[in-house]
Amino acid sequence: MLEKLKYLNGRPGTDHLIMHGQASRMSDNANMGLFGKEVLPVVREW
Repeated sequence: MLEKLKYLNGRPGTDHLIMHGQASRMSDNANMGLFGKEVLPVVREW
């Protein structure tokens, strides 16, 4: 996941791929909550 984020970081128009482009059994709210809780803190450290 982090390698994909590194690749997408700074490329305009790709934010929707991170949030909605994955096949997941989780609801959008749960998925976005997990993203904000687990992924964003790591991305901020870059």
